[in-house]
Amino acid sequence: MKELSRSSLLLDLGGGGEFQNPQVARLKHTLEGRYFCLDISAAKKPTVVGDVQRLPFRDDCCDGAICWAVLEHVPRPWEAVEEIHRVLSKSAFLLVYAPFLYPYHAHREGSDFWRFTEDSLRYLFRRFERVSIEPCSDFFGTAARFCLGFAPLPAVVKTAERILRLGAYFGAPLLLAVLRKDFTALEGLRRSTDGYFLLARK
Repeated sequence: MKELSRSSLLLDLGGGGEFQNPQVARLKHTLEGRYFCLDISAAKKPTVVGDVQRLPFRDDCCDGAICWAVLEHVPRPWEAVEEIHRVLSKSAFLLVYAPFLYPYHAHREGSDFWRFTEDSLRYLFRRFERVSIEPCSDFFGTAARFCLGFAPLPAVVKTAERILRLGAYFGAPLLLAVLRKDFTALEGLRRSTDGYFLLARK
């Protein structure tokens, strides 16, 4: 976000209304006049109404973009990624959030098409020069969120996560005995996250 705040033109792709994303809202005072929000729904009052699969911007027009919880709602996310690559200038930064183990969450007028593994994200963004991908949580954090129905209560989620970790700690010898013969399962647990942050540079 610090890098994106330095952008001479930042595109918030699929961002709903202007500065709706809390991450972007924190930068509002530094981005005045250098920020455009695009969304397919005119009712959300974005700066620009448009489709992320067919961006209404010229090539190499911006040096920063954010695409937060959008790609899962797009029928052809590979086209959206190609369009984002097209409109970004050389060395521009892109910040993406994409869900993996996450409940169905279509808006009333939309759809919920996709979930993304780390492998699929690396493939989708393969044209970018540098790509860094980080999980949002681990198995225990994701399990805690599912148990609580993904309630927006950070303190409650953290408490449930600690309880799950404590149970796993005492059950660790049995768990390791089961997993010792199958390292694929262990790796699968490590990558069991509710979503990924991706930072890419063109």
